Amino acid sequence: MKLVRSLLVASLGTLIAAAPLRAADYFIQATTPGPVTGTPIAAVSLKGGEDNRASALLLLQRQKAAEAAAETPAPAAKKVRARSTRLRTLVAEARADRSGKWIVLRKKLQQQQAAKPNRPRAPSAGESDNEGSSSGEYEVPSTSESTTTETTPTPTPTPTPTPTPTPTPPTQEASNTPTIPAPTTGETWKTLDALLKSGKVTGGDRIFLMDGYHGPITIRDMKFSSPVLIAAVPGQTAHVESLTIFNSSNLAFDGLKIWALSLKAPSGPLVRSYADTSNLSFTNLDVRATADSGNYMQWSKQDWLNRPFWAFYIDGDTATIAHNRVTGINHGIFAQASNTLMEYNVVDGFSGDGMRALGNNSIVRHNRVQNCFQVDGNHADGFQAYSLDSAGNPGAGVLKNLTIEDNKFFAWVAKTDSPLRCEMQGIGLYDGMYDGLVIRNNVVTTTTWHGIFVAGALNSKIVNNTVVHPKGTGGDAPWIMVDNHRNGAPSRNVLIANNMTMNLMTKSDPSRGIVAKNNIIVSSGAAEFNDQANQNFTLRSTSHGRDAGDRNSAPADDIDGDARPKGQAPDAGAYESY
Repeated sequence: MKLVRSLLVASLGTLIAAAPLRAADYFIQATTPGPVTGTPIAAVSLKGGEDNRASALLLLQRQKAAEAAAETPAPAAKKVRARSTRLRTLVAEARADRSGKWIVLRKKLQQQQAAKPNRPRAPSAGESDNEGSSSGEYEVPSTSESTTTETTPTPTPTPTPTPTPTPTPPTQEASNTPTIPAPTTGETWKTLDALLKSGKVTGGDRIFLMDGYHGPITIRDMKFSSPVLIAAVPGQTAHVESLTIFNSSNLAFDGLKIWALSLKAPSGPLVRSYADTSNLSFTNLDVRATADSGNYMQWSKQDWLNRPFWAFYIDGDTATIAHNRVTGINHGIFAQASNTLMEYNVVDGFSGDGMRALGNNSIVRHNRVQNCFQVDGNHADGFQAYSLDSAGNPGAGVLKNLTIEDNKFFAWVAKTDSPLRCEMQGIGLYDGMYDGLVIRNNVVTTTTWHGIFVAGALNSKIVNNTVVHPKGTGGDAPWIMVDNHRNGAPSRNVLIANNMTMNLMTKSDPSRGIVAKNNIIVSSGAAEFNDQANQNFTLRSTSHGRDAGDRNSAPADDIDGDARPKGQAPDAGAYESY
């Protein structure tokens, strides 16, 4: 059963479907007006159930999630056998402080928290602003017809001519997410900063950015009683170089293009919120390192190193990060906020880590991470989490109620190979403790050992995941493993059931409440799956995973939202095929 989140009384649904009568629409002129361009990006299919797509445009206030039917793992008879010397070495490597790489970066960012001036800057020669072009479908009010209270004129740099790109195919499957209806009338302002500082904006208002480049945007001290939408004018393209939010709440950002204009831009997150923020939503954003990120497959090692940008670093309380496309980036989506909902995002082409979620009561679902590049000493993970204490020390606290479900983590899906292709670790949780952890209905393909690795789990479940080698060959890699916390504290009360994996490195241990049952070891992907070469992990009729799951351990549905079971018993793995 999937976790359900409650909605704010005044949600974005109201803003998007039909603005309240009292709400106002505002328009922001671009610093550099006109069409903005970037390299086209290929369509990527999430191919998931998407049973709750509308939530991508709703600002959610999430209450503590609870599962309807808690399951108590039954004890098993066998004890864990001694690990080999080789395994101990591999586990020691896995449990090295991999979170340290992020802690160092986080401390560096904290040292750079001084406010940056929101200074407009025109693209330099040879740089592109963004992807897409003005459609001309909607004409915004002219300044002569609208009111503006800004007295200091904003200098408008001369735009650099840029070619209009070939229309980009949709980056995700069609969804039933509400579209933003065209506004009718409203005031036009020269900058977003001037409008917000005017004090005119109230909860429920909508702010539309017009065609063109809007510079780096910093928002401070803007707390609203209900959501305020900041989006591109429907049918137009708004490019923002970066987005930073301090001490603000009830803001929703939708449909913007975000990337750096220059390789000399400050490194770090392009979308950043701090611990003093709450109730933020980031949806349908196109986030890239630079305008040419669609060409990341042709980048050299130095090209990657020259683009040390992260896509998202979201802190605070209660955040939605949904339906975004991240392309050609260093680190992808990093959420430290408690009560984070991270769903239906695509991270395509990355050289750091794909995703992180470090806040209590967070849900990570229906995302796709793919095509990992090795350009430095980083050990890349599709998804990683670690606990933090109040002082920010990794592995010293307890991360509670993290759910990772219905995701796809593919080390490589490109048809062509690359000498920079990395050995991505799948779901790596190296520094617990983790209490109430749920990992279910995920697909992980990688050539390295750690498909799903958890060090320090309490009262947790790892069920119905498919964790396999991309070529379907037999052997140890990748595996599923639950180990002790690195300080020696044992994992307790953990259910590991109904998975399909190349190897299972944890066995039942009644003394600790560890139960491992109905897991299928895959010796040949070709024998088990319909078309593994094309990422189709539905089961063949002769698969050992057919009807092999334990009914009491299986989720109510599979990665595509199909109800379990279809046959006499649930299938093992992420897909319910028969």
